[in-house]
Amino acid sequence: MNWNVEVFRQRLNNRGVQADQIEQLLDTLKLIIERFTYHSKVSQNIWRSQFETNEYRFNSPAARRPEFETESNFIASLQAIHPIADIMGQIINGAVLNNLMAIHQVSLQRIKTALEADTRYINILTAVNDLIESQEYKFLDGFVNTIKHRKLIETLHHGEFGPNTEQRNGLKTEEFSFRQNTFAPMWIDDVIDNYIGEVIDKTMTIGNAINDYLQ
Repeated sequence: MNWNVEVFRQRLNNRGVQADQIEQLLDTLKLIIERFTYHSKVSQNIWRSQFETNEYRFNSPAARRPEFETESNFIASLQAIHPIADIMGQIINGAVLNNLMAIHQVSLQRIKTALEADTRYINILTAVNDLIESQEYKFLDGFVNTIKHRKLIETLHHGEFGPNTEQRNGLKTEEFSFRQNTFAPMWIDDVIDNYIGEVIDKTMTIGNAINDYLQ
């Protein structure tokens, strides 16, 4: 899913909205996606490069450094993309709600509450709810906040081979809980390729809902 940002800019201009701060937010949105992409690709490439030679041995001293680098870049990629929801909240605040909140007060959850007060915002609200209530965003939010506030979630080497198993190997997150939600272990490639991809797509859907509102 892509957000047509040029249409967004044009419709803001048509409404006479002062867009300097919003332009900064758009730059930030682009930057955090680029940082996520960088760290996620580094994480995946480090791991995959180990199997391009025949020298890699699981649980060996030589394996520890690439495993550490794979895990560290994976964590950095999630930390990089985590602000995406609140950045979109700030964009809604400026473009739709006429800066109802001071910028330091904005979160997407607070924006959701503000949107609920007016039926004109129903399509934006629906898109916001779709992101906030998704399993993918809850996993991202829980993972990043668990690291920040309690303990580093260990990422363990995991391989499955043989009949009736997934024919793959790599690193998996451990099971963890956050805000009464429990998240099962996941392959980090699945988090990067599927979960975060879905979070970005749902965020772009919010952007398109804003475009429709501004029309």
